[in-house]
Amino acid sequence: ALFQQAVRWAPRDLPSHFWLFQNALRRRDAQAAIQHMDALFRLRPALLADMRLQAEVLAANPVTRPVLAKTLLAAPPWRAGYLQGLGTSILATDDLAPMFEQLGRQAELKPGEIDPWLDRLRRENRYTQAYLTWANWLPEAQRKRLGNVFDGGFEMAPEEHSGPFAWRSDSPNGSLVLWTETRGTTGDNSYSVQFEGVRTPFANLSQTLVLPVGDWLLQWRAKADNLDGPRGLVWRLRCLPGDRILADSEAMLGRFDWRDLELAFTVPPECSGQTLTLTIPARIEAETQIDGALWLDEVRIQPAPLLP
Repeated sequence: ALFQQAVRWAPRDLPSHFWLFQNALRRRDAQAAIQHMDALFRLRPALLADMRLQAEVLAANPVTRPVLAKTLLAAPPWRAGYLQGLGTSILATDDLAPMFEQLGRQAELKPGEIDPWLDRLRRENRYTQAYLTWANWLPEAQRKRLGNVFDGGFEMAPEEHSGPFAWRSDSPNGSLVLWTETRGTTGDNSYSVQFEGVRTPFANLSQTLVLPVGDWLLQWRAKADNLDGPRGLVWRLRCLPGDRILADSEAMLGRFDWRDLELAFTVPPECSGQTLTLTIPARIEAETQIDGALWLDEVRIQPAPLLP
């Protein structure tokens, strides 16, 4: 009672909050424990590192988890650091995963908050679990872009893509990447990359996939304008975990108007995840020299049709 009176008179008194936090844990009072932990982390952010294990145990405990989730939903300033720590916690993944399920779609988490947890799931080869967790936090407007390839029509702005299961795209030296309206596509936008005729080790459009075992068909529309290089550009599929190449598409080269292209490939049992990457399949540095432009649209993957 005296410590409670102390924090009423001096709300910023750290020793009193800490004593009440420990006392609440001994009394199994989740509400009081998390209330004082919240005060401690707001008053002295560095305490999160010192008290990390105690704080993470609250996420793993089914009794304290709902109270902690309610506090996290209020977006306290220590939330990002706390969730980031769960990505490297010594506690078991199966014990911590319900915390993220508890937050559910109510929490408007930023990429920096959720990515460390997704990285942990991927390190443990839990690609399907990582994908479902990521999809659960997508804004409602982006859910219609879900599919075997997310936003295969490049309709979303590049800055709206976040996480490993969305497009990762940038412009390395010697290239210019644009997501822009181009006549001849479906929808408003398409992807384009323009090269400057220099060596450009391009592999800068990629997405992580979670395809079940089986036979698949990658389909896309492409257009090229004087695309000239020793090896051209291909879609490359790799196996996760590991880095084994599953398939390369036919090289895109030269000049051609919009055309439909496809690549058949098979996902074996050991590939719980995959990566799809637009790349120059160069064997030596000299083969990365490339000039011209390429446009892409309507990238999609569907089960391969059964042969008659």
